[in-house]
Amino acid sequence: MTDNINFRRKNEVGMLSLIQPKTIVDAAKLVKSGRLYSLALPIRAKGVPQFPTRRAPFHSASTYQMGNATIAEDYISTSTHNQTHIDALAHVWKGSKLFNGFSSNNVTTRGAKRCSIDKAGPIVTRGVLLDIARYKKLDNLERGYAINDQDLFGCMREENIKISPGDALLIRTGWIRTFDPKEPVNFFRGDPGLAIKALKVIDKSRVSVIGSDNYSLEVDPSESGTAKIPLHLELIWKRGIHLIELMNLEELSKDKVWEFLLVITPLPISNGLGSPVAPVAIS
Repeated sequence: MTDNINFRRKNEVGMLSLIQPKTIVDAAKLVKSGRLYSLALPIRAKGVPQFPTRRAPFHSASTYQMGNATIAEDYISTSTHNQTHIDALAHVWKGSKLFNGFSSNNVTTRGAKRCSIDKAGPIVTRGVLLDIARYKKLDNLERGYAINDQDLFGCMREENIKISPGDALLIRTGWIRTFDPKEPVNFFRGDPGLAIKALKVIDKSRVSVIGSDNYSLEVDPSESGTAKIPLHLELIWKRGIHLIELMNLEELSKDKVWEFLLVITPLPISNGLGSPVAPVAIS
């Protein structure tokens, strides 16, 4: 199930287990200026990418009186995978087994009893941005461009970056720049993303989490004729790597910030299959 990567039977966090206290301490040493970069898109119904098969966020508010004070509160209904979000390890599988051999019967209409997003907890580690669009001297990669191992290795050399076990790997395709609010569905008709050959770098580096600024992380249309999301299966199901999609990496790219302290806090949704996140990079 997990190829040559060995997990303890009860492991429900996958490669996040590589993030140890020393990992966090070392990552904190990267903070020099204290500059904060928000890597999340706004949560709203219009003006940002909304996956066509998912219901757009519904936001309402109410007010009520408490003595001489007026109190206002929000109500939000949304798919946990609709905006900048992180996938739980129970998000995708093949056959009858989840990641690490847990039965797929653990996933029901009430969520996941195993490998749910609340198991992940807060994620604090070194973040590395591989700006593939900049490396290719493009504003954005073309629809359907498959990022392979040579692209990743070449970008690492150009940025003079090495990836260490436990790091969070962020991939910039520039695809988020192509979103047009007047033609929102066009954004989801294929995108550039990671290819199966990218696994060579991922396995060698042993990263804890992978994020990107596109909607699928992997290339769409898929390279495989047997599965629409082959890399999701390879990364989540086989390797236990959490994925983050629809990130905003433009400011990091503009400032050429390639390594940083990264903080990601999924909502502790019991039995959740994913969570909206607002990742913060600190340089």
